[in-house]
Amino acid sequence: MPKKKPRVRRSLVEIRELLAEFRASGLPATRFADRIGVNVNTVYRWAREVGASSAPAVSQRVVPVRVVSDPPSAAAPVDLEIGLRNGRTLRIRHALDTDLLLRLADALES
Repeated sequence: MPKKKPRVRRSLVEIRELLAEFRASGLPATRFADRIGVNVNTVYRWAREVGASSAPAVSQRVVPVRVVSDPPSAAAPVDLEIGLRNGRTLRIRHALDTDLLLRLADALES
């Protein structure tokens, strides 16, 4: 019978770092768990218990975009700035359709 690996207790900081590494890796949970030597259920438990208290994962989704004019120059005035949860800032010039703005913000936040 093969010898069991000793259990390793990880600190909250280590678990958060591993969860961030997992999210950034793009690997399936099973492959990531194998890579760090834990059961996949451990990764899921960490994500459920600790992940809720850490920063949300950034979703990656392709959003269709249609360019209707040249982008404003860096010196152009900005009428509206929206800080997104992912740390990015959406700067809006005065001539933007409200419905389009709402759909764009929704797509960037999801």
